[in-house]
Amino acid sequence: TTARLDTTLGKVGLQPSQLDVLVIDVQGAEILCLEGAGAYLGSVKFLELEVSQEEIYEGGALFRDVDKWVRSQGFVRVSIVPWHGNCVYRRLDTTQANFNAIDISEGPKRFASLGDFSPEEFHGQCGQDYWIYKKYFNNKPNGTFVDVGANDGVNLSSSYFFEKYMEWDGLCIEPNYQCLPSLHENRSCTILPCAAGERVAIPRMQAITGDLSVLSVLSQHCDPRHQYRMEQEAASEREKIFKFDVLQLPLSFILEAKQIANIDYLKIDVEGAELSVLKSLDWDRTSALVIEIEDNFGDAKTHDFLKSRGYVLDSVFDGFVYIYVSRKLYRPS
Repeated sequence: TTARLDTTLGKVGLQPSQLDVLVIDVQGAEILCLEGAGAYLGSVKFLELEVSQEEIYEGGALFRDVDKWVRSQGFVRVSIVPWHGNCVYRRLDTTQANFNAIDISEGPKRFASLGDFSPEEFHGQCGQDYWIYKKYFNNKPNGTFVDVGANDGVNLSSSYFFEKYMEWDGLCIEPNYQCLPSLHENRSCTILPCAAGERVAIPRMQAITGDLSVLSVLSQHCDPRHQYRMEQEAASEREKIFKFDVLQLPLSFILEAKQIANIDYLKIDVEGAELSVLKSLDWDRTSALVIEIEDNFGDAKTHDFLKSRGYVLDSVFDGFVYIYVSRKLYRPS
């Protein structure tokens, strides 16, 4: 037996004015459920929806359809999901809210509370750039960022805000040649068309055409699970995987050549090569206050390395974006 959501809520005595947050996880039937919310949807301030960008549930609504429908109802998306997971939306007239980035590591959970949601100026995949700005760099002038794995410099970019709106200087490092025209168009900082790693080398890179270029990876660091994801998503979106050689330089070489010793914000998103990038730094000559890494498969060695260098895990966003902060700067939430 099925029933409209507004009918069900009415039967339990809940009035529309009492509903602030609505969470829906119904395996592809999100739009049907929302359409059945009736007057209740008009009172909702925040929505959390499970969405997918490819068909997981036969006949289920895809992310693009859900997103379009929800936006037409006066909501704005404040988080995004690249493949499958939860999206958070807020009503446009809602100005203050909190949401949590949960540390899922062993030990007590810490919650990183955001004062309000990201405006459109922030492009980070999970709102992490807004969190870093508000907690550590609020109105800090003359900052320096280094973005390793910059892609096109805007899409899912957590360094974009700091260059464009804070007028920080820095580097964007990106070895995928198909991203470089857009990267040069979107960013004004120094752009280096190479990979970063422990030694000078010419590694092989696997890249995907189109918007899936964010999944491109150096072959030697490609986890089998990431390889499977690349193949599945490329097939689903009718994109192609192609391979080519790239130049790899140690990050220490790059920073010395650019005369950068003090980094405020180091972002590393290289689909499995994060530890190699970190090891390529000269830690005796270089400091970084905040380090963001992506870890999709629980690479304990990367986290152990950062902790051994005196970094504290500040927060985790969506279970795969980790924010580490130098001990001297770290402030508990």
